[in-house]
Amino acid sequence: MGLVLIIEDDDKNPQGFRLRSGQRIGRQASDITVKDPKMSSQHAEIQQDSLGRFRLVDLNSANKIKVDNEKLEELALSAGSKFELGNTKFRVEDEIKSLPRWKSQLNLTLEKLSLSHLNTASKGVFPFHSPLKLRFQRGKQYGTSWDIGFGPRYFGTNSPEFSVHEFDIDPCGFELEPHGEGILYKTQFPLLVRLNGRPISSETIKAGDLVEIADSLIEISY
Repeated sequence: MGLVLIIEDDDKNPQGFRLRSGQRIGRQASDITVKDPKMSSQHAEIQQDSLGRFRLVDLNSANKIKVDNEKLEELALSAGSKFELGNTKFRVEDEIKSLPRWKSQLNLTLEKLSLSHLNTASKGVFPFHSPLKLRFQRGKQYGTSWDIGFGPRYFGTNSPEFSVHEFDIDPCGFELEPHGEGILYKTQFPLLVRLNGRPISSETIKAGDLVEIADSLIEISY
């Protein structure tokens, strides 16, 4: 399940960031930069363990991580978590829950900026028309499922966010991205990653399609 970090201080124009391992939050030179004089240049880092669980780790900042006025050096992150860095408040949401608001914001932004003449697919993050569920039907992660609201997203043996536990093969994976009202499947490894048993590099997927990486079989539904 994907998680989104929301900067709470401006509810009229909130900023959201998908949680990724290694992200740093701070006043400057950080992945998530916040103009807060009480925040250190690199205040805290988001880390993810081998089971996919996220935590926030303080980077020797002056004000630490604050939760209910208590100063912490480490905090487990899950949907509903709230904390402060400096004077800035943050919360964590399930991205599926936050999808309707972000989809509305995206449409409003595109309308205001009149981006219809631009290539909006370049380096953007966009909501899928319908939330996706990827579920392992076979392999070491049998029964594991991921709920996905935004794309493009990358899944594979070399993915820091959605890791497929097949470590005896070369690094490989596949990407899913919004494509109009549909979903585009892409891979640079068609001989290692197969769609419905076939070596396909790119195709619009259907609900129930199956992706195979070594012994892992993943069903895509929406």
